Amino acid sequence: MKRRFNWNRVLDKVHRGLVLGCVGLTVYGFYLAGLRVHRYYTVLVPLGEERRRQKELELLVEGRDTSDSIPEPPSRPSEELKY
Repeated sequence: MKRRFNWNRVLDKVHRGLVLGCVGLTVYGFYLAGLRVHRYYTVLVPLGEERRRQKELELLVEGRDTSDSIPEPPSRPSEELKY
């Protein structure tokens, strides 16, 4: 007697393989998202704070009263740049 081919068993194995593939992709995606979040909090946030501090410092230096200091004379073009 021949045994009948069971399509349900094949389809169950294919389905299980696809589900495990989707689970694997999801885990990998969470890993990549975690790397992005880690980079945001360890690199980008401190960099933004440093840029903000530098900008504030530039504004403070720009707004400083320089009336008692002697202005620098304008720079002269060098003699090498003759046309």
